[in-house]
Amino acid sequence: VTVNKFCPLTFAAQLNEILERCAKESTANVSLYVGKIFEMAVITLLKQLSMCYRSISWTRLKQISSDALSCNGYRLSDIDLQRIIALSVYYGNVCCRLSHAKQLLTFYDGNNFESQMFTNCMVELNAALTKIGSKANAD
Repeated sequence: VTVNKFCPLTFAAQLNEILERCAKESTANVSLYVGKIFEMAVITLLKQLSMCYRSISWTRLKQISSDALSCNGYRLSDIDLQRIIALSVYYGNVCCRLSHAKQLLTFYDGNNFESQMFTNCMVELNAALTKIGSKANAD
């Protein structure tokens, strides 16, 4: 996945093409790496979307990324996607806020007070999502 190439609207198709090519050309078991590849892909996609959108609906985000987020039987759930977003905010990859009430992801400049406040909220959300995900996987 190339960060330098700006292509948010065709990103999903390109990622799927890369994964299929790796599966064909390599003897390695690509399914072992799909989870981490998708995490990196979501972070890259968020960075690219933050350059052209001030906000994006949850439905539209999933629509743009739907092809890339399901490959070889692996599919990211909403909770997994929210966890990746929360971690990307926590580690400073992208500054955004996820509103569950409005079903909206809003991007921010990382140098203001509001962004810092939302970063703290995302850390708390990540902890809650990790607990939910662990419980769901245990069942």
